[in-house]
Amino acid sequence: MATYTSNYGWTKPSGSDNVDISVLNNNLDNQDSTIHDAFLNMAPPFSESSTYAVDDIVLYGTGLYKCHTAVVTPGSWTGSTNWQVYKLSEGGSGGGGTTNYNQLTNKPQINSVELSGNKTAGDFGLQGELTFDNVPTDGSNNPVKSDGIYDSEKDIYAVMGKMGAKNLIPYPYYESDHTESGITWTVNSDGSVTANGTATANSTFVFRHRGEQTKFIEKNTSYIFSGCPSGGSNSTYSMAFFVKNQDDSNIASGVDFGDGITINMPNEDYYGIYAFARVFSGQTVSNLTFKPMLRLASITDDTYQPYAKTNKELTEAIKNIPTSAGDISYDNTDSGLTATDVQEAVDEVVEKIANSGMTVATLKGTAHTVANGTSHSEAIPITYPTGYTRVIGVVGFDLGNSVLTPWQIKISGDNVNISAFNHYTSSANAKTEVTLLFAK
Repeated sequence: MATYTSNYGWTKPSGSDNVDISVLNNNLDNQDSTIHDAFLNMAPPFSESSTYAVDDIVLYGTGLYKCHTAVVTPGSWTGSTNWQVYKLSEGGSGGGGTTNYNQLTNKPQINSVELSGNKTAGDFGLQGELTFDNVPTDGSNNPVKSDGIYDSEKDIYAVMGKMGAKNLIPYPYYESDHTESGITWTVNSDGSVTANGTATANSTFVFRHRGEQTKFIEKNTSYIFSGCPSGGSNSTYSMAFFVKNQDDSNIASGVDFGDGITINMPNEDYYGIYAFARVFSGQTVSNLTFKPMLRLASITDDTYQPYAKTNKELTEAIKNIPTSAGDISYDNTDSGLTATDVQEAVDEVVEKIANSGMTVATLKGTAHTVANGTSHSEAIPITYPTGYTRVIGVVGFDLGNSVLTPWQIKISGDNVNISAFNHYTSSANAKTEVTLLFAK
């Protein structure tokens, strides 16, 4: 037979009773109601004059609510903005099984930044959407597209690896300093050319002549030819660039009056290049300076730059450096020699010395004993070989004993004065010998 709990009178079936689901459900309902009422009595009612921290629990109306976003300013009830329904099954921590993300009290974080609101990758300390530059750009921190890098490498290779510096017009020029038809043309150290005078007829300075068959540009490529002073025209002065076939016809050309001109090379071979500056008849010019430069059209900087040899030219120059004295030319203008290369000059000098009547002879001093730590000085009379009258110099000496160290050998009049020092031990029968070079 069933009994009842002493405090709340909940049914306690006996061990012999049949299971009655309604009894169990009534007990559970009674427990839920009792516990809920007890918790309501424990929770503080919401106050409009209070502030609340996250996880605070209050009684509002007939329900319990838990604070999910702190209430920092006292005021009226804010509902779901700050509160969510609290169920005892939450156990006082964690979320309440809500399907509303904004009501979660422990939202996930990235780099300690809560995943809520409209935040960017940068707000979370992450790399934002990448912005790519088409080509390497000065001052930009953006990555560069691979084809942009490839194109830039091609330009660098074309300018430096294959062709050399920016200016592609080879130097020295076909012509050098000269005067023609009243105009004096002067080549400056930087490759620029200055014109002075009054032209009695058209006066021309040629940078490259078609007869040289110089090939320093590529097919199917665009270039810019520049360097004419501003104010040029067909009647004052100009610079011209012609790419020639063997029959002297032009396959590409342009005339610069001061703003530069584009030279578009077709996809065909050529014979040579004719490039020149011209002052037209009747014009008077003073220090008019032309700065001839041909550059790839992809190079936007039009600042003049002197020509620099290409890698190929430098390599060939190094390979052609003479490795034999006979391959090095010799200027005999002031030497009195007839040799025209270094080896011939050396041979000629040796022969002149051999035929100059010079000879060597050895003079011997007297035997002597030098004590340890003492000096020895001796004047050896000079005996001239027959037919010789002059001493050219000292070419060798022998002190007769390794313990002697010479510190002065001097020719004075008809004597050789020698001073030596014994730095080791006493030496007996030491004899000084001096070899002199004599001339007739």
